[in-house]
Amino acid sequence: MKIKACIIEDEPLIRQGLEKQLKDCGHDLEVVGAVASIAEALQIINRYLPDVVFLDVDLGNGSSGFDLFEEYPNPRFEVIFVTGFDHHAVKAIRYSCLDYLLKPVSRRELQSALNRLKARRQPVLGQERLELLIRQSAPDARSLSKMALPTRDGYVLQSLSLIEYFESDGNYAQMHVLGGMPSTFVSYSLKDLEALLPDTFVRCHRSFLVNVNQIKEINKTAFRLHLESGKWVAASQRSLADVIQRIQG
Repeated sequence: MKIKACIIEDEPLIRQGLEKQLKDCGHDLEVVGAVASIAEALQIINRYLPDVVFLDVDLGNGSSGFDLFEEYPNPRFEVIFVTGFDHHAVKAIRYSCLDYLLKPVSRRELQSALNRLKARRQPVLGQERLELLIRQSAPDARSLSKMALPTRDGYVLQSLSLIEYFESDGNYAQMHVLGGMPSTFVSYSLKDLEALLPDTFVRCHRSFLVNVNQIKEINKTAFRLHLESGKWVAASQRSLADVIQRIQG
């Protein structure tokens, strides 16, 4: 799985240099954004959900890289600090950063940080092999009752019958299950999930993929689906016929 990286560095030459180093590092890595401020980074992070953020501490004009943690107190991405001053190291450690690089960043230290990142991501990669094994062990991959779904921390082995719906979260999704549990971040897009899941799951809207067995009522006037749990999910006008067809079998 390709690593997605975002760079937050206010000095253009350093920013460009780090971006080039990352592109030439030999890892399967994509720089999804290289920006000068936290404000610009928010758009990149929310849109692309990077796996790692290379974060300068001193962003100029009184702005600090640590301000990023005010926006993301419990970030789903790893943070590698890049700074010219080592006296920030203790504070960086308190924020549980993956690594701390001093400028100018050497190729050896960058490779070491990326190797640590890959090691941290191994559970996610391992779940893909587990999921493949589970799917191949079923007589029909589309008849699975349970599936290993990738998350930021590894994977969740989820009973499909307990899933109410998936909601789009940028290029990924939030999984909503029965029982009032908090939603779970899943490292698949709705398009990916459509291809993997059985026909009991139908795309009812560009932002929702719903389990038809959880649908209690279809409101054709308001274009909404009423679920057994009492929740409502949006449905597009053109998707309603497909939803009805899936329910009728």
